[in-house]
Parts: sequence; structure tokens; C-alpha cells
Amino acid sequence: MRAAWHLLRSVGTIVVVVSTVFVLTSLLPGDAASVQAGPDEEAAADIRRGLGLERPLVIRLVLWWGHTLRGDLGQSWLDRADVADRLAPRLLTSAAVAAPAWLFAMAGAVVLALILGGLRGRVVQRIGTGVVAAIAGVPEAVLVVALVLWLAVSWQMVPAVSLMTPGVPPWEQPELLVLPTLALAIPAMMFATRVLTGVAEEVWQRRVPTSALRRGVSPTRVACVHVLPAMTPALAQAAAISAAGILGAGTVAESLLTYPGIGQLLASSLAARDLPVVQGVALVLATLAVGVFWVADQAAMIASRRVRR
Repeated sequence: MRAAWHLLRSVGTIVVVVSTVFVLTSLLPGDAASVQAGPDEEAAADIRRGLGLERPLVIRLVLWWGHTLRGDLGQSWLDRADVADRLAPRLLTSAAVAAPAWLFAMAGAVVLALILGGLRGRVVQRIGTGVVAAIAGVPEAVLVVALVLWLAVSWQMVPAVSLMTPGVPPWEQPELLVLPTLALAIPAMMFATRVLTGVAEEVWQRRVPTSALRRGVSPTRVACVHVLPAMTPALAQAAAISAAGILGAGTVAESLLTYPGIGQLLASSLAARDLPVVQGVALVLATLAVGVFWVADQAAMIASRRVRR
């Protein structure tokens, strides 16, 4: 019964999120017809009739869900390409930066949280948490520009934009992955560090870690053997939220760096009011986010049982 309820809630979340995106995108000023036809009102009217935009919004939403449930995401209103064919390579390209960004963010967050949590009450901890909070509050666009100025302009270590060579897999062009990976990883790392530091601080004060430290056990061993396992439930939740944040943040980073991922596809499709592509991206991202949170919930429950034992 519990599993069925979780499944129903997950499906409901996806339906609500994707339907909301459909409605909000449809209510934006202008539409695909006006974008394609420009000032020619007669041509715009013909395009609207061809795309079915004269139908009521609710009818269009129901029809879209009907086609989607049959496995048909439709065609782009710009070039008539199948939406599924547009999404697949973009999703793979985004995964090439999102996966390492998530791994880097979580590894860094765990290390920082363990260190800051073990420095409870010290000046160094207050300075460290202040720096983490300050970096976490930097808007993503500002962070991207700062990374470009620092790594690409000043140090000339990587290209300022991530224009991929067509036909070449992303992992064969690693120098183009550095900036988008860092742009996604740093905010996620700072967020997870803030979440986990308080948990780590509380665990460090428990009887077992404090007794081990008094017996002369090294702080590194205490952190790995006693503190980190007790943080697992919170770590699972922080990892899920960070993963969802990376999925959502890709739009800004990929657009500014011209990285051809699913985030850039979403931004360009929104600008062109290409609703089928926008909906396809929204469906993929919502499903991934819900799936990540479901996995995190299961991991947190399992970890909680083990911690109690």
C-alpha cells in the first residue's frame, strides 16, 4: 500500500509540474506563429491554424497528454523534427557534465561538512560557514561569468565557451566540460555543505566519536568510521536535492556557455515558443527529479534502519 501511494504521488507530481509548464508557456506573450511569421498577421494566422493554436488551452493540454501517453511527444514546431530525437542527444550531452558535477559536489560537501562540523565553536568554523553561505548566495549567472573571467580569460586554461564539435562525443572534448561542470557543481556543493554541516556537528558531539577522540584515535578515522555512517540519511536527502538542483540549473549555465545540452535546448525552445520541445524537456526533467527523490527516500529509510541498529 505504501509503495502504491508513493507511485501515485510521484505520477501526480509529474502531471502537475508538466501541465503547469504547458499552461505557463502557452500564456507567455507571443506564440510560435508570431515568432515564425514576424509582422505578417495573415501568415501568423495560417500558422496558428496549422498548429491548432486556435483551440482552447484545456483541449490542447488534454490532446498533448493523450499523445504523450501513447509514446508520441510530437514534432518541433520549428523544423518538424521528432521531439524524442531532439531530446536524446541533448540529454546525453547534459549528463556528461551533470554526473561529474554531482559527484564532485557531493564529495566536496561531505569533506567540508565533516571538517566544519568537527570545528564546532571555533573561529575557523564561523569563517568557513560564512564563506560557504556567501558562495551559495551568488547568482548562477554571476558565478558563470566569474569562472569564465578567471579560468578562460585570466589563466587561459579552458575555452570561454563550450561549443562542441558535431559528431564528437562530449567525453572526447574534456576541456569543454570544465566550465559547465564547475558552474553546476559549486552551487550544489555549497548547498549540500550547509545542510550537512549541522548534522555532522551533532554527530561529532555524540558519545562514540568523542570517546574515540579521547582514546587517541585520529580525527580522520573517527570521521570515516563513526561520523559519516551516521550522516547517511541526511546525506541521501542532500544528494537528491543537489541532483535536482543541478538538473534545473543547467538551463542558465548551458545557455551562457553555449553548451549544447538539454538546458540550452529548453532556453532556445522557450524563446521560440516551441511548445512540443518545451513540454518534452519538462517531462524528462520532472521524471528524472521525481525518480531521484524516490531513490533518495528509499536510501534514507534503509540508512535510518541501519543507524538505529
